[in-house]
Amino acid sequence: MLFFPVDIPADSVFLSIENSAFPVSATNKFRTTNIKLSQPEPVFSLQIFAPAEDQGTTPVVIPDSKIDMLTANRATYCYALQIVGTAPKPTLITVDKAEMESFTISGRGTVSSFTKKIPLSEEAMIYNLSVYALRDIAQAGNINSIIFSGFTVSQISQMNITKLSGLKSLTIGPSILTSLDLTGQTADVLNSISIKNNELSELDLSKFTGIGEIECTGNCLSSFKMNDSAMPTIINLANNELKNFPINFDMSRLTRLNVKENFLTPVTLPDKPAGCDVANFLYAPQKEYRLSLSEVVCNDDEVDISELAVPKKGITTVWNEPSFIWLQSDGGAVPLAYYTTPVVGKFVFNKVLSGIYCVVQTAAYPEFTETNQFKTTTLTVTESTGVDNADVGEKTPLRVYVSSDAVVIDAIDETVVRVISGTGVLVKMMKVSAGKTVLEGIPKGIYIINGIKIIL
Repeated sequence: MLFFPVDIPADSVFLSIENSAFPVSATNKFRTTNIKLSQPEPVFSLQIFAPAEDQGTTPVVIPDSKIDMLTANRATYCYALQIVGTAPKPTLITVDKAEMESFTISGRGTVSSFTKKIPLSEEAMIYNLSVYALRDIAQAGNINSIIFSGFTVSQISQMNITKLSGLKSLTIGPSILTSLDLTGQTADVLNSISIKNNELSELDLSKFTGIGEIECTGNCLSSFKMNDSAMPTIINLANNELKNFPINFDMSRLTRLNVKENFLTPVTLPDKPAGCDVANFLYAPQKEYRLSLSEVVCNDDEVDISELAVPKKGITTVWNEPSFIWLQSDGGAVPLAYYTTPVVGKFVFNKVLSGIYCVVQTAAYPEFTETNQFKTTTLTVTESTGVDNADVGEKTPLRVYVSSDAVVIDAIDETVVRVISGTGVLVKMMKVSAGKTVLEGIPKGIYIINGIKIIL
């Protein structure tokens, strides 16, 4: 049987047969009739039959192809099965009772051309499964390790592994995975999970007592839960949206903890875990602390960030009190005479200020310095609510609203109106009579009018 490569340029070929027992000349060759070559049809179905007694270590490699269906049947034992290259990969793979040390699907191509599902029988055994752009694993095959990765960002938004109770390791490369259901995993079996640069908003590992390594950087995690009996060695949750970090689990075996670029504060950050080297405890910088009040306040409002005024040990062995320093947009300190502090962490300003922010410093977490400062979002302080009436010496009530792209002032009595921009600049000051007055010609933006915030 002869097979011809697909790149033979000739339209037709013939076969010349020679034998030294019957010498022939160049013009008297024994030959077949011509055979016309055509492009072969693509293979759409492939079954792998390897004898069960074949326990070798040579991988079965399937190069560039247009295989639409791959079946590894009951008799198959493969040390390693690799589907590689740049052509579209099978859209359906069925693994029955096959046993494989590793199963790899890799290559370059569009997401739509890659495998969507691998159905596994309960008797299938794959020790390491590596695929790109796989969305679903069905049935309950025995898999110890799964790696989802590729050369470019894939489009995996959902992943179904609920029936893989024996999974020990899970790795998912950059994608758009928004949720992950781990309810089918055995509590003391799953040991390692790595889901980097996806879109997970929560990660619940509260059932896993044997989890050892957690790498989930670059997601959108606002919730992270651990089992109190877990003793992990590595936790990397940098660049997420965590406001709290669980502290009840056993941290004594941690060799590395990275929680940088979250919304953690010197209060919600954990103290240095026992046995963890300070150099391997990475917590700075954090994202800016969001002030709970408006970005614009009046100079008789109380700015309350007292929840940050909690002593902590941090990376030290003693309790440390935090200090609060207000800075202006140019980095200069806000003079102490511009505000009072009735209670630690609460501030009342008496000056109009623009773009100020507070820096919290504590010896508990000394890395919060210079470019890694722990700071709040910016704040603008405007005139106090209401305007003093010169005649009666008391504040005059009024209603301010927007109608037909204009500002309307509805005052009970004659009063003076001050219009201050969101940056603290006085835009207009005028006296208005009782009743409704329309202020026209004011550009769109955020304004404080006698202490009332409006958006035009």
